[in-house]
Amino acid sequence: MFRYLGKRLLILIPSLWLILSIVFVLNKTALTQTASSFYSQESKTGYQSGQEEGKERAFQQYLHRTGQDLPLFYFSLHSLAEPDTLSRITAPRDFAFLKKMLLTYGNWPEIRRYYQSLLRFENKVSRVSNVAVRNKLQRAVDGLFVNTDPSQTKLYLRKCCTFLHVAQAKCPLEEQLNAVIDKAQPWRSFVPALHWNGVQTQYHHWFTQLLQADLGLSLRDSRPVAGIIGEALGNTLMMVLATTAFTFLLATLLGIWLSHPAHFRWRKPILSFLYLLDTIPLFILALVLLLVLSGSGMMGIFPVYGLENTAHDDGFFARIFSQLYHLTIPVFCLTLANLPYLSNQVYRALQQVESQEYIQTARAKGLSEYTVIGKHALRNALLPLITLFTGFIPAFIGGALITEVIFAIPGMGRLLADSVLARDNPVVLGIVLCLALAKMLFMLLADGLYYLADPRIRFR
Repeated sequence: MFRYLGKRLLILIPSLWLILSIVFVLNKTALTQTASSFYSQESKTGYQSGQEEGKERAFQQYLHRTGQDLPLFYFSLHSLAEPDTLSRITAPRDFAFLKKMLLTYGNWPEIRRYYQSLLRFENKVSRVSNVAVRNKLQRAVDGLFVNTDPSQTKLYLRKCCTFLHVAQAKCPLEEQLNAVIDKAQPWRSFVPALHWNGVQTQYHHWFTQLLQADLGLSLRDSRPVAGIIGEALGNTLMMVLATTAFTFLLATLLGIWLSHPAHFRWRKPILSFLYLLDTIPLFILALVLLLVLSGSGMMGIFPVYGLENTAHDDGFFARIFSQLYHLTIPVFCLTLANLPYLSNQVYRALQQVESQEYIQTARAKGLSEYTVIGKHALRNALLPLITLFTGFIPAFIGGALITEVIFAIPGMGRLLADSVLARDNPVVLGIVLCLALAKMLFMLLADGLYYLADPRIRFR
C-alpha cells in the first residue's frame, strides 16, 4: 500500500505544481487589472492637480510592493523586434502603444526616439496655461498614444502644431514619425526570440515565498494572507469536522435501519421525507432554524450569530466548548442539508451488497440482521462512502459560504465573500490554493482508506 501511495504522491506533485502555477497566473492577471485601474485613477488625479511626478512615483511604489516591476518568468518568448527592457514600461497605456508600434513598424531604436519625444511633448502640454487649449492638446496627445496608422497620426500631429503655432515643416514629432515609417522593419515582429531573465522574476519570488508558507499581503489591511486564512480556517474546520462526523454517523445509522427487513413499511415515508428535506434551500433552512432555536426565536436556546471571544485563562476545553455551543445551529443546519443525500447513498449501497451470496450465507448461519448488515454488508459498501467522505470535507470548506454569512461565523466562506467584494485578490487566491491542496490531500487519503476498507484491493 505504501509503495502505491508513494507513486500516487509522485503523480500528485506535478499536479500540485500545475495548480500552483495556475493560481500564480490568476493572481498576476488580477494584480495587472488592479494596477491598470490604479494607474487610470492616479493619472486622472495627477492631471487635475498637476502632480505628475507624484502620480508616477506612487504608481511605481505600488508596482514594487506587489512585485510587478520584475519580469514574469525565468524566460520570456517575444518577437525579435521587442527589446528586453520593454517590461520596464509600467504605464498600461504606454506599454500597449509601444506593442502596437512594434507590431506595425518593428524598428525599436526609431520607435523609442519617437516615444521619448511624445513624452516630452505631453509634459509640455501639461504646462499650457490656457485650459481650453490644454484640453484640446491633451485629446490630440491621447490620439497619438492610441493610433499607429500614419495618416491618422499625422493628422493629430498637425493639430498639435497648429495649437502651438509651430510650422508643420518644422514639427520635430512629424520628422521622427517619418523616420519610424521610412526605416520600418515589420518582419522583425514575426520572428520569435527567447530571452533568459534569471532568477529575479515574479514567479521565482512568489514560489520561494510559497515554500515558506508566505502567501503575500492583503490589499485591504496589509496583513499576511497566511495569518488571515489561518484565523478563518480554524473556525471553519471546527464546524466542518463536527458537521462531517454528525452527518456520516446519522446517515450510516439511518441507512442500516432502513435496510433492516423489519422496517420495510417505514422506508417509503422516510425516504420521501428525506427527498422533501433535500429540496429545501440551505438559506431557508438556516432562517427557519434561527427563528426556532436562536436566542431571539421561539425556544431561545442557542446564540443568534457569531462566536464568543473567550479569554485564554478559560482553558482550552472551555474555549472549545464555547465555540461548539455557538456553532450548534450552523452544524445542525449543514447536517440537515446533507443528511438526505448521504442517507440515500448509504441505503442504496447496502441494497446492492445485500444481494450478494455471502450475505445470504451469513443469514443462513443464523446471525442477527444487524450483525449481517453492520459487520458484513456495511464494510463492503464502504467504497462509495469513502469517496463521498473524502470529497465532502473540501466541499464543506468551500461551500460554507451561505451558512457563515447568515450566522456571522468568521470562517473561510465569509472571508471569501468579503475578499471578493473588496477585490482582495491575494486572499481570494490563497483560499483557492488551500481548497486545491485540501482536495489533493483527501484524494490521497481516499486511496489509503480503500485498502483498509477492502483488503481484496491490492495496489501494485
